[in-house]
Amino acid sequence: MSLRRSSAPISGSVKAGVGTIVGSGRGLRGGVATLLVIGLLPLSVGSAAADESSSIPCTGQAEQAADAVAQAASCSSPVELMSADTAYQTVHVNPDGTTTYDMGSEPVRTKVSGAWKPIDRSLVGGTGGIEVASPIAPMTFSDGTAGQPLATIATGGHELSMDVPFDLPAPEISGSQLTYDDVLPGVDLIVTVDDDTAGFGEVLRVDSPQAAANPALAELEFPLATSGDLDVVGAGGGFEARDSAGEAVFTAPQPQMWDSSADGVIAQANAEAVLAAPFSLTGEESATPVVETPSAADVLGEDALANRTVAPVEGDHVAQMKTTVTDQDVTVAPDDGMLTDSGTTWPVFIDPKVKSKTPAEWVMIDSGAPDYTYYKFSPDQGMGLCDYAVTTACNKTRKERVIWEFDDLDWLGDLAGADVTKATFKAFGTHSWDCTPRGVTAYVSKNISTGTTWNSNASLWGTGDYVAQQQITVAHKSACPDSPTRFVSWDITKAAKWAADTNKKSFAIGLKAHTEASMQQGWKRYRKDASISITIERAPYAPTALKFPDVPSAPCTTTDSARPVFRGDTPTVSAQLNDPDDNDSASQDQLKGHYAIYTVSGSTKVWSYDMTSFHNARVDIPVKVSAGKLKDGVAYYFDAYATDSAGKKGPVSGKCEFYIETSPPSVAPGVTVVSGPYRNSTTPSGAVGTPGTFTFTNGGANDIVSYKYNFDDDAMTKPANPGANVSFTPTKPGKHTLYVESIDRAGWASSKHTEFVFYVRVTGVESEWRMTEGTGSTVADAQHPGDVTRRLNLTAATWVDGPIGDLDGDGFADSSAIHFDGVAGHYAQSASEPLATDQSFSVSAMVELDAATRNATAVSVDGSHASAFQLAHRSGAECAGAPVNGCWSFLMNSADVARPTTTFVTAPDEVVTGQWTQLTGVYDATAKTATLYVCTPGTPDNPVAHTASFTTPWMAFGNFQVGRGRYNDAATDAWPGAIGAIHVYEGIESTTQIHDTCLGAGA
Repeated sequence: MSLRRSSAPISGSVKAGVGTIVGSGRGLRGGVATLLVIGLLPLSVGSAAADESSSIPCTGQAEQAADAVAQAASCSSPVELMSADTAYQTVHVNPDGTTTYDMGSEPVRTKVSGAWKPIDRSLVGGTGGIEVASPIAPMTFSDGTAGQPLATIATGGHELSMDVPFDLPAPEISGSQLTYDDVLPGVDLIVTVDDDTAGFGEVLRVDSPQAAANPALAELEFPLATSGDLDVVGAGGGFEARDSAGEAVFTAPQPQMWDSSADGVIAQANAEAVLAAPFSLTGEESATPVVETPSAADVLGEDALANRTVAPVEGDHVAQMKTTVTDQDVTVAPDDGMLTDSGTTWPVFIDPKVKSKTPAEWVMIDSGAPDYTYYKFSPDQGMGLCDYAVTTACNKTRKERVIWEFDDLDWLGDLAGADVTKATFKAFGTHSWDCTPRGVTAYVSKNISTGTTWNSNASLWGTGDYVAQQQITVAHKSACPDSPTRFVSWDITKAAKWAADTNKKSFAIGLKAHTEASMQQGWKRYRKDASISITIERAPYAPTALKFPDVPSAPCTTTDSARPVFRGDTPTVSAQLNDPDDNDSASQDQLKGHYAIYTVSGSTKVWSYDMTSFHNARVDIPVKVSAGKLKDGVAYYFDAYATDSAGKKGPVSGKCEFYIETSPPSVAPGVTVVSGPYRNSTTPSGAVGTPGTFTFTNGGANDIVSYKYNFDDDAMTKPANPGANVSFTPTKPGKHTLYVESIDRAGWASSKHTEFVFYVRVTGVESEWRMTEGTGSTVADAQHPGDVTRRLNLTAATWVDGPIGDLDGDGFADSSAIHFDGVAGHYAQSASEPLATDQSFSVSAMVELDAATRNATAVSVDGSHASAFQLAHRSGAECAGAPVNGCWSFLMNSADVARPTTTFVTAPDEVVTGQWTQLTGVYDATAKTATLYVCTPGTPDNPVAHTASFTTPWMAFGNFQVGRGRYNDAATDAWPGAIGAIHVYEGIESTTQIHDTCLGAGA
């Protein structure tokens, strides 16, 4: 949908001035576009405003457009329209009826707890690390606590975290910079918050060749993590984290590394300047003419070395680094040549940087490094010819140009060029060659990105649309008499008109020395912050007072939950048309309204209406929507705009969203079991007094706002919200029915309802497989012999003698068992679960193990992804003391996921292969404990309890398994040996019961 149609105002107050623009990502960028249109109010001052002038205070600010118009007329000065301000934009209504938009490359304010606050880069302690005090993009940095990533940055509901491949100590904090000392021997990590607070740079400062020889620096892997709606891809030699629409939310230019060569360059250049300069003890100029030799400051600026921990200084050796990008990490390969070159000046600095996508970008392009990018340089960069023959401060002869791009100018693209009356571009010059004003020309440039270089951009200057705007002559050197000119403006009205006429939403302005053939004639430096100011005049206002006149209480909203709902498809819509030329006089402008309805999803236009006659301003104009245009079950919005008698089109209003519901939902709701043993099945489960919890789903209908339900009563009178849980505790066994119907936004009840039928078992009933068959492919449940769902169905199992010998002297063992050979696919299972695994239960099995060399499971109950519990043999680290034959274990998994956390209860009893042993696992839902008992048949003493805490039981709805378990979505741990009698009990068996069963060898 078009963000420019939104009408939600943002209030705030920041005095007008040079804007600085770099935002905090897609969500914030959208806010910029929205507010620009709301503030797009080229206002005229009428007689009514003049009449009221005596009572209007001259505050210079107003929240509403009408108040700004009146104050501008009364006070004869511009008035800031605060409702149109954003972090990057300040809007002024002027006395002459024009409106001026000032936008900068860096923010001037930010929202904190809903209120505008000044940008504050300082670092402060936070709950989860070290935070930036008042940023555009919230950032948190590691305070040295284990497990914290190096940095997390957020914008517009998106988030990205970056970590480092080494442990971090507690950092030293200095203003907006953190230093983590000695993260590797001789290597410090320095993190700096960008001036615009929309990103950060991290730099490894490598002090010496010895430190650089550390193998850990050969390749640096920076782990990344993002919110689930972002994809990380390589871009421009760096990476971008893009949203589902493919828009970059976070960017990282190609990583660079640089040494400290400029130290020597600066010293040499300064020495040359001293030797060549005429000198007089009296301070008078020498009469002997000399050729001027520049100092390092003439090339690099007066504060050249202050920011090397952020970016290289001119004269440093710089290398771009190769990167490999995945969704999980970005791997950077430092340039081995620089690290091993004897000519390298130490220390060496290795970044990368991460920035949130902002409404402005800037870059320097360099013919001496034609494929390198200096994206979002800081704090300034050179422009013109840097001539090595003139000064060694230029490490090679090259040309440099600087470019700024301003985005999110949707409001400008919606205008005609004729609406633009004036536009200027303003930049801050930090240095010039000397005090003689020299020419600098502003050009329209190709738009820029993290990959913009000299080779991709410079050849286009002066061709096609990329034409010169204005040349000015200026000097910026601080030593100039009468103060140097710092902020300089260029007229870019042609560029703004071109952008409006060609529907551009962004454009770029570049600066180029008038002559690039002479360093003395052109060299200057410019700071990264720049701004544009565009003045427009004037179209009708955006319509206001949007409403649905047939339903006065219906709100005009863009909030999903608050949208009004209409049961018919012909609602009436209305808007009030407004125009800056409306002055309550006979000459007031006449307006036509233009209405349109769009789908909320996809913004597809489905209906429009254009008035054929003119109307006065400030009049509500209702229009009935044509029949057959709006569809059942669809969310729409309407908006409007006005045209005046001159044919000038005003901005589009905000949106009013609504639903059309002409019929009830045609699908029944769904029922999902949240907890408890009950399923939509004729198989009994649970027990009287055992609760079950359920939730409802929409069944595929997309407009359900609530449900009505009841248990065992088809009068569905109980309400439930989507996502809410409802509980039921049976008071009697047998059949129970949960009745549910859906309610849509229009209040329609679904034409179909759901009947979720379940059966409650008699409590205390056991399941017991005694293995008395001795032959065949099934084993009956002795407690439920007629229930086929409880039979064990054998797959590749054989019958063998059980643990009870020949007691009657007939030459045959008096018990049987089933034997498995430990091969996957050899098992037995029932068609249903015999117990509720999220309640108290006991399970025992008589087992004999042929080999104790690996993990093996005797009995378990399947979940979708893993077993709820397993009686098992374990051979791993969970066995205390690492016994040769492993240990017996009762294990419980924390959740029905592929790789759950497992609680192991193990026993120190010796595992003896070929010997029958009874294993009993007991889960106590009240005490939240899991207990294992191990008993050798015939042992007179009670078995010892081995207990562990387990607090996250869950109901497994899969089959009862014998001879295997389940983990990571697959059957596992096949049993190599025999399994005799198995006993399952819903409740907690006593030690005496367990002992008695063991004495009877499980019978």
